[in-house]
Amino acid sequence: MLELPECLTLAGQLDEALRGRTISRASRGNSPHRFTFFKPPIEDIERALPGRRVKAASADGKSIFVDLDGNLVLVLRELDARIHWSPPAGAGALEGAKAPPKKCQFLLEFARGGQLTVTISLWGLIGLEEAAPVAHREEGLNPLSDEFTLERLRTLLAEYEKPQAPIKAFLINRPRIRGFGNGYMQEMLFRAGILPTRRVADIGAAESRRLHQAIRGVLKDAVRLGGSEDECDIYGRPGGYRKNLSARVKECRTCGTPIEKKSFLGGATYFCPRCQR
Repeated sequence: MLELPECLTLAGQLDEALRGRTISRASRGNSPHRFTFFKPPIEDIERALPGRRVKAASADGKSIFVDLDGNLVLVLRELDARIHWSPPAGAGALEGAKAPPKKCQFLLEFARGGQLTVTISLWGLIGLEEAAPVAHREEGLNPLSDEFTLERLRTLLAEYEKPQAPIKAFLINRPRIRGFGNGYMQEMLFRAGILPTRRVADIGAAESRRLHQAIRGVLKDAVRLGGSEDECDIYGRPGGYRKNLSARVKECRTCGTPIEKKSFLGGATYFCPRCQR
């Protein structure tokens, strides 16, 4: 899943690679996927995009926005996918770059060469919207903004409508805080030393401070390192953020205790029973 660090990384690369380029063709790709969602229908997108020039690319939450002339925005949202850019022939090889996937569910070709593909693994939305100011941004607080203070987090915790719910529910159920899901949530709670099953009502002042620092710290580190090692940039290179908790990690890298797994709230959650309380 492309979360905030990956979306920021990809958007920065797309802005550099695509800005000023003109789309010559758009298509649904060569491999249908039942959980690729187009809004409006792909036929409308195919007709609307050719001839549009890319003005900029940006990210917000778990969405990437490619601003086009003509007051349109190409939106890539909630993607469990690979986004790959193949530069024009003769542009020179980039160290570590991989070949594009053989299958894709969305394809953009550009005048003077180059193509962008989106290959969906589990699901994803590809949309086209009018560029109304701020209308296409996501709800909830941006955890990397100045608005996300310790006091604001404590207020959100105190006002949470389900105080007996686990802290995992508070963190991943939007629109309170946007931009991350189960993967980075586990990292945040590990860094804060809090079990994902702890009740929201039981999170004390010291723990909320650690949680605030962990939310910002994990995301800043992941952004700096180009996203998670499980995801790739637009050239197929993996990110540099090494996760402490995942199906592949068997022992805690801090204390050596076997990592435990609990399935609840729609997915598996990993934790260290010694480092997290």
